Amino acid sequence: ESNKRNRVRDILSDVLINNMFPFGKLSSGELEIKYGIHLHQIQRGMHMNMRHTPQSGRIGWVANVVLAWGSSTGWDITLDGKIACCRVNYDDYINFEIQILSGEQIQEYKNQFAQPEIELVNKLATIKTMLDRNLITLKEFEDKKREILAIV
Repeated sequence: ESNKRNRVRDILSDVLINNMFPFGKLSSGELEIKYGIHLHQIQRGMHMNMRHTPQSGRIGWVANVVLAWGSSTGWDITLDGKIACCRVNYDDYINFEIQILSGEQIQEYKNQFAQPEIELVNKLATIKTMLDRNLITLKEFEDKKREILAIV
């Protein structure tokens, strides 16, 4: 269990903290499908009412800094990989329990969010058609294809 939590902490440190995962993408299924991780909201409110916030002194945090400024989204994760804290807007904080999904649960998310895959296929078909009609160069096609496939 400890090794799993450490792996999850490392993944989320990169995805949430380093790459500043947008709060609006939480309901996209990306974390669940790509990483097998679900963030279950357990509390939302002003920082002084939150049970878990970075620099609170009760728990160790990965970044241990103020979560962004102004209207920017900021993230931090407890060192034990169990809680994620997000600052969405000014004094709007959200605590999440970090849940590790089973293979069956991941498949359920894949089934639930299958629609975006169809959209990606349509995008690929569109750029292929554009190439076939000489509307874009082969290099532009390859660049765009790489960009689209990177999402998958």
